[in-house]
Amino acid sequence: MNNYKNMMALRVEEIKEHNKLYEGLIYTYSVQDVEHILHSYQLKYGYKYDVLQNVNIMMPYIIIYILKNNPILEILEISKLMNNCGWYPMDIITIKGKRYHDKKTLKNFIVNEPIKYIIFRARFDIEIDKKFWPEYLYHLTHLKNLNKIKKYGLVPRSGEKLSGHEDHIYLYDISNKNYSMKKFAKDIEKNFINIVTYKRMPEEYKGKYALLKIDMEMQKDYTKLFGDPDLQGAYFTLDNISPLSISLDEIIMINKK
Repeated sequence: MNNYKNMMALRVEEIKEHNKLYEGLIYTYSVQDVEHILHSYQLKYGYKYDVLQNVNIMMPYIIIYILKNNPILEILEISKLMNNCGWYPMDIITIKGKRYHDKKTLKNFIVNEPIKYIIFRARFDIEIDKKFWPEYLYHLTHLKNLNKIKKYGLVPRSGEKLSGHEDHIYLYDISNKNYSMKKFAKDIEKNFINIVTYKRMPEEYKGKYALLKIDMEMQKDYTKLFGDPDLQGAYFTLDNISPLSISLDEIIMINKK
């Protein structure tokens, strides 16, 4: 019994430490949470809403259809509600079919030209529903880190990542044609070449990068994945990535000439 209690106490502490990672992280309410909130206000405001998300659209959009009997103040309240959830009006479509992007003039549109619907987009990083996770994501690191990663996996704050946020592990969906990991490595090489840690790197590792392939199915039970609202196909996590989920996809060599 004591062993069981000790094990449970240890697990509780692990959960607390895990949750601390996400304290203070500014991110958008999930689609599921927003849907729950919208549903609870639907009787009050009478609007209709829809969610645009599928395996090809990783960052979702929420569409709110404005009914003719919605007064100005109610529409502004709906917009305020979405803003408080971390969603902003990306596009405003009028009944005449005109599309506007300037959310500052939302009230003017309501007065001068009735709105048909508003498309809302995530303002901050948004947690990605696991059913929309890519099967594989990729991570780029200096080749010198490869053996350590094979042993311990990817760990936040490990210093083995090439991003500016030490507690973020950045991952990329390279099936998205917007990405060239070789170009990414070239940009890193150009920016890191004068940094002290790079200068101290053994010559045999300079200009050499490991492209790691992450099996996301193996991470689903203990990982939160967030999407970058400004860069399609870019993600990050604050959780450890097990070495069992990682394989070497490619070694990228950068010609320094």
